[in-house]
Amino acid sequence: MTRPEDSISCQGTLPTSAGSTPSSQANAKEISNWKQFALFLSGAALVTFAFSLLGRYFFLAELMGNFRLQIGCLMIPIAIVAMRCDQRPLGFLLILSIAWSLFSLGSVYVPSNQASPGQKSLKIMSFNVLWNNKAKEDAFKVIESANADIVVILEYTAEWARKLRPLDSVYPHQLCEPRLHGFGIALFSKHPLNDSRVIQIAKAKTDCPALITEVDFDSQRIRLVAFHSMSPTTPNRLSLRNEEFTELASLLTLEKVPTIVMGDLNCTPWSPFLSDFMEQTELRDSRQGFGHQASWPNWMPLLKIPIDHALISDEVLVHSRTVGPSGGSDHQPIIFEVSTANLKND
Repeated sequence: MTRPEDSISCQGTLPTSAGSTPSSQANAKEISNWKQFALFLSGAALVTFAFSLLGRYFFLAELMGNFRLQIGCLMIPIAIVAMRCDQRPLGFLLILSIAWSLFSLGSVYVPSNQASPGQKSLKIMSFNVLWNNKAKEDAFKVIESANADIVVILEYTAEWARKLRPLDSVYPHQLCEPRLHGFGIALFSKHPLNDSRVIQIAKAKTDCPALITEVDFDSQRIRLVAFHSMSPTTPNRLSLRNEEFTELASLLTLEKVPTIVMGDLNCTPWSPFLSDFMEQTELRDSRQGFGHQASWPNWMPLLKIPIDHALISDEVLVHSRTVGPSGGSDHQPIIFEVSTANLKND
């Protein structure tokens, strides 16, 4: 009786005599074909993985690097095939690559080394609602049910402004920049806002406004920055997005205060350019301790990646962080609760 696992086994005894039977010759050819297939598949997987780490130098590599989880998962069955087909050196290289990927991905589940967040928290939602969303009523219900203290809306248009008008009574403090295209933005707050500014990032080349304001919360000053960066669909747009990161970072480093930068940054935490931005601004990923939390594209679950961010300074403590329902958008909102290290306990 043939065992199921024999169907993917490449092990066998090669014919050694001139009088080999046709069946043994066919078996040897099948084994050879499997080994060649395993060699090709393993080599392609390793080249793909290595190339995806070169995002600083190649446009395509930057895009591929966003799918580190998916590439890591694809390498698992390929490693199994390589080991079964006697391609052990390549199999071991694949296993090492998988282990490295899983470690870098899994580290976000380890709780961050922050002070115990025992203070009253500020609940914030950042939601790319999709400018041409056909299910606006569903998206409105998602926003309403979250009952956040601060709501940031990305891809905010005049039509969305009309749809969200019922929020005025709940969020009297607002900073709104609607656009006809997908880079309008708005911030709604239950708490007073101070020193509010609209900054045109890379003004000569793009129309991507960034909102910078300070919220008064429980006698604490917290700087909020909301931004939707350029989507890197071409090498030129990638260059513009990175230019936006550089310009925004230079603005934020002028004053060191408790800060949250949130929005659709159109890259994952594994982008070398986002790492540069975080290093320059001394911000960290609010996902730390709460997991992967992929947010886009909602219509293709197997390819979802975390491109909606809340980056925080060391003074900001994260109580919770989740992703909410999409409400018809291609993004899911991120919803998080924060307080600051120097607030007194209630």
